[in-house]
Order: sequence, then C-alpha cells, then structure tokens
Amino acid sequence: MKIPDYSDAERLSRDTFLVLLQATGRPGTLHTLPSKGYPENFACLARTLLDLETTYFTADPEMAPMLHRIGARESTVENAHYHFWPVLRESDLDTVSTASRGTPVYPEQGVTLFVGCTLGSGDLLTLTGPGIPEHQSLRVSGIPSAFWLLRNRLTDFPLGWDVCLVDGESIAALPRSTTIALQVEETV
Repeated sequence: MKIPDYSDAERLSRDTFLVLLQATGRPGTLHTLPSKGYPENFACLARTLLDLETTYFTADPEMAPMLHRIGARESTVENAHYHFWPVLRESDLDTVSTASRGTPVYPEQGVTLFVGCTLGSGDLLTLTGPGIPEHQSLRVSGIPSAFWLLRNRLTDFPLGWDVCLVDGESIAALPRSTTIALQVEETV
C-alpha cells in the first residue's frame, strides 16, 4: 500500500511543526520557518497549530480575519491557548499580563505567545535552563524591555508562558522553563 504524498499545505504545516519542535528543544537558537515574512510567517504558524479544538487571541486587526478563516475559536486573552502579536507595544503589556500561566494541576494550560520582533540587535537576553548548555545569548529588539520583566515576574516553572520570537523567516523559542536575564541596550 502506497502512502499518499503530502499536499503543499500539509507539507508546509509539517515542516513548520518540525521547526517549532527544534526551536523549543534548543531555546534561544534561531531556526528557519518555511514561510517568508509577515503575514505569511504568522499565518503558517496559525494554520499549523490552530484547529476546531484550540483557541486564539490577537489584537492585530490585519491578522484577526485570517485567524477566523482557519476555523479556530477566538477567545479572551485569559482563556486563549495561543496569542499572536505581530507587534507588541508597551501599551499592550497590561493585556498580555492577564494571559493564562496555567495552574499547578494543569500547567500545560499556560499560553504560547508568538511575538514579532527583530532578532540579532537590541536588548541582550542571557538564557539558561533545559536544552541550553551553560547559557545562550540572544539579542532582541522591537519588544518592550518591560515585557521581559513581566514574563520573569509571572513565570514560576511549571507555570508561565512559552514565548516564540518571530522575525521574518526566523524563529526562536523561549519555553517557560527558560530563565531569562535581561541587559537593556542603552540608547544614546
């Protein structure tokens, strides 16, 4: 019996899922998504992870119709499984702070945040934890420095958020088990 070939859409979702697994297993390292640039990168991530059983939140007016067409259920900030933030502003942090961190009984109910940014410049994050030999450095700009302080304050493994940083075709994952030390880039 011959196994049917993947369709292009199935292949793209499979390849995206494998990249997410690799990125999560090696926190803070850059991996290449099979889709290029916004909005295709976020759309591909959403098509890979969302289905009729999962929920999402986005405050982005361009992204909301695309997510709706996938068929997943839109939800509140507090209850969504996945958050999509192509742009995260300081003014969004009060909203983000209400995202689920999971519970001691169900820590897997903590949200996964996909956040647009620029990787390779900006604030220096020093990462330690599972999947990281000694430490890993990652430079990130386009995300308020206060986000990292908020994330650290609300993370108490196994509770917390999984954060995926998206820059064009690049992605880096920061699971809730990763400890993040922030060194803010000074602007002159």
